[in-house]
Amino acid sequence: MPMDVIVKIKEQMGVGGSPQEPQTMWDELGESVSLTWSQRIILFAMCMGMSGVCFALAGFFTPMIVIAPNKFVFFFTCANIFGLGSTTFLVGPSRQFRNMAEHHRMLIAAVYMGSTVFTLVAVMHRLSSVLIMICCGIQITSLVWYSLSYIPYARHVASYVLGPILQACMVSTRVICTGCGKCCMVACGPK
Repeated sequence: MPMDVIVKIKEQMGVGGSPQEPQTMWDELGESVSLTWSQRIILFAMCMGMSGVCFALAGFFTPMIVIAPNKFVFFFTCANIFGLGSTTFLVGPSRQFRNMAEHHRMLIAAVYMGSTVFTLVAVMHRLSSVLIMICCGIQITSLVWYSLSYIPYARHVASYVLGPILQACMVSTRVICTGCGKCCMVACGPK
């Protein structure tokens, strides 16, 4: 036992042993939060259970979305946070953040995290109901797109299937558009 301590001290000081690569912040976080496999499973189950409870509460408030969306959006966002937390406990924070920082997930992970935070801020400060629902829509869409990044070719299939539907929506919007130039359409007006 004392020999292991001496070896660790030598490694930290750079005196003995093999040269090590410098640790990243995520590696240090992963080492500081060392949980046994059974603890990870228990925490995963607890977070997933809380996510389920929050989804159920959000479902309970679904009929009131038009009148008061705040409660629905709050519980829905909390459910998403608990869901993300459950996978973080399962794979570890270091691996979770490394996965989120991969080049094909980085943008959508940032959009998801940003929309989640902005949704909670909008709900807590009782901003416009329309803004809250837009934030919730962005959150749902980015969560689905982020989740699809873990399934091989799922994004390609979704783009292939949803592409024509989105094109039809854009065409129908152009037909309705008056060409005022004040709306959010980039290509406003007839072509």
